[in-house]
Amino acid sequence: MRLRRRCVGVLILALAAACAAAAQTTAPPAFDELLRLLAARRHGHVTFTEVQQLAMLDRPLESSGELLYDAPDRLEKRTLKPKAQTLILEHGVLTARRGHRTHVMELRDYPQVVPFVESIRATLAGDRAALERYFRVRFDGTLVPGRCSWCPWTPPSRAP
Repeated sequence: MRLRRRCVGVLILALAAACAAAAQTTAPPAFDELLRLLAARRHGHVTFTEVQQLAMLDRPLESSGELLYDAPDRLEKRTLKPKAQTLILEHGVLTARRGHRTHVMELRDYPQVVPFVESIRATLAGDRAALERYFRVRFDGTLVPGRCSWCPWTPPSRAP
């Protein structure tokens, strides 16, 4: 699975006034409040729309589905469109299921995957430091609705 992405944009609509966010060094007050709300949630279930910009494609790839989160490190991403697939991250192990196939991998063996996984986990955890460790990020809008986008600081293959 090649996860080289120039820029990942994700819009996450959250239940009960929580939506996805990421920060710049000087974040607006709404961003800080949003992170505080996200960090307070120990469990979550949100819908998402993910847009991937890949230079080799004529148009962006869009997928949607739902995320289930149990703090601090269990995350399940159920992609419903365009094809059903489930990713489960728990204790540093990523399990991918598509159809009848299952693939299990230890994240420590695939450092290029870590920024992508952290973009979702850290957002749901309200973990600004983790977001800023991997991404140059932007938050636009108000507390709800909000829109965030982030680009890796370094190519994923060189991430720590």
